[in-house]
Amino acid sequence: MKFSAITAFTLGCLHISDGANVESFINKMNQETRSLETDNNRRNAKETKNKKVSKTKNTKVSKTKKSYTSTKKGALKTCPAGEDPHENEGFPKSAIHDPPTGTEMEKIKEKMKTFNFGAEGDNIVLSPAPLEGPNLAAISSLFGNQSLATTKMTSPVGTAIWGGIQTTYISRIDTLAVPKSEAVAYLFGNGVKPDRYAQVNVAFGSLPEPKFVEYKVGPLSANAEDMHVTRLSNTDQLWGSRPREGNEMRAIKTMVDYILNEDELAIICSESFAGKTHGKGLNNHELAPPGLIGELRRTPILINFAIEGTWRGKDLNVSQSRALNT
Repeated sequence: MKFSAITAFTLGCLHISDGANVESFINKMNQETRSLETDNNRRNAKETKNKKVSKTKNTKVSKTKKSYTSTKKGALKTCPAGEDPHENEGFPKSAIHDPPTGTEMEKIKEKMKTFNFGAEGDNIVLSPAPLEGPNLAAISSLFGNQSLATTKMTSPVGTAIWGGIQTTYISRIDTLAVPKSEAVAYLFGNGVKPDRYAQVNVAFGSLPEPKFVEYKVGPLSANAEDMHVTRLSNTDQLWGSRPREGNEMRAIKTMVDYILNEDELAIICSESFAGKTHGKGLNNHELAPPGLIGELRRTPILINFAIEGTWRGKDLNVSQSRALNT
């Protein structure tokens, strides 16, 4: 850009005194401007060059990272759901620790369905999933007008009026840990691939004295009819020490709803919670842990104000709550 006399005066960057040579001054400014433009051009050219170099380096790094990531993903490849890692090539040796696949789970269930549980009790039949919920009609028929809060009656054995919790069912399926010596020998290339087995936890809720038993089932590479089922321990797991389960919560929720809607309990709740009753201003919540004594299953029930706009409507003021034991 060149300065002219008009431009100079307009910008207010000249002070003309008597006898000043305006033309000479303007020429000098134009020369300095050309010098500045040259410096700017050099600076811009250098910055452009640096950007190109930086872009080239980033591209190389990106390609390197992409290549590394691709390689790493290949190394961490796991067996797709529904496929057997024993029949897939290219999977890491650590796949021997993978959980059962969808196909393997179906084979395990099929095998357990035909297994004879006679050693645990008479007439035991494994209930298929999903388990049924409480039978409200059967509960009402059994207890009639009696209070569930004070009744001395017990639920009949063999009739699952409270739902799946009173049946025999598969509670959990995990991968049974491969023996350390076999795993180390295989992972470090000095041994054959060990067979994978499942650890199946069965809940015997249909027995007069419910319990849990764990079984070793497999090998998982075999067909269902060729799998073997072996009891893992001679000691039963205590029924009262089990974690909370969904079918148990359904049974407890049904029981608590019956109890809290009884006239006597409704009066107690109303007096304790400013006129509120179950379902009309009050909520309940089953707390964890579900008891600390294995032989005694005791679950505290928290009764609290229902707060509009909150999840579960829990009242943060726990001191206003009351607890029941079931």
